[in-house]
Amino acid sequence: MQYLKKKWSLFAIISLALGVLSLIVFFLIVHIAILVIQILLSIGAIVTGVYAMRVTRTFELRGHYLAYAGTVCGANGLFWVIINLVSGVFR
Repeated sequence: MQYLKKKWSLFAIISLALGVLSLIVFFLIVHIAILVIQILLSIGAIVTGVYAMRVTRTFELRGHYLAYAGTVCGANGLFWVIINLVSGVFR
């Protein structure tokens, strides 16, 4: 019953939301402004995910794997931004 009393980390939820949004925005790339939004979402997901992973272990909160998934989604979104930039430069 102790497990049910633990609270969720808000940063973990935010990290997952930003990471998923960065991947969704990847399919909307039609303009440079969308690319900048994807970069900001990806960096936000990575930063909040790393912070949430540290906080969930320190204060024994729930959401460590949510933070991990958000970090991975954010890194994946940032990877595809870099691929799009490199492929756009060499065209």
